[in-house]
Amino acid sequence: MEKSVVQVLREAAHIIEEGYARGSFAKKKLATGYGERQIPCRMDDPDACCYCSLGAIGKVTGVSPEVDSDWYDASKTARKAALLLTKAARELWPSEEWRWRDIGPTTGPVIWVNDELGLDGAKRMFARAIELAEQ
Repeated sequence: MEKSVVQVLREAAHIIEEGYARGSFAKKKLATGYGERQIPCRMDDPDACCYCSLGAIGKVTGVSPEVDSDWYDASKTARKAALLLTKAARELWPSEEWRWRDIGPTTGPVIWVNDELGLDGAKRMFARAIELAEQ
């Protein structure tokens, strides 16, 4: 049975709180001679430990934005969750600061919040998206 949008958003919010990534869908830890650091990896990499907001939705739904050219069509729930995050981002930060980035008409605001505002912004965005999904 497919998870509800609220379930997907709650699980994805939990995932980013456990391991948060900026600048890529997922990251894994790499041991170097100078200590451990995180490097970008595919969302479905078994060593992935950190996820961005959209990567977390992909992790929960099993739909990879890296593999599916239009990953919204691959899962109704993933599409609805991503669109609710977008709506939440636009409501919370209507200042249009994200508009200058040519990063996609649908998820651009989500990426902007994730990469520019960090974990605190992403948590606020998820909380609002969950409120919207429960209406």
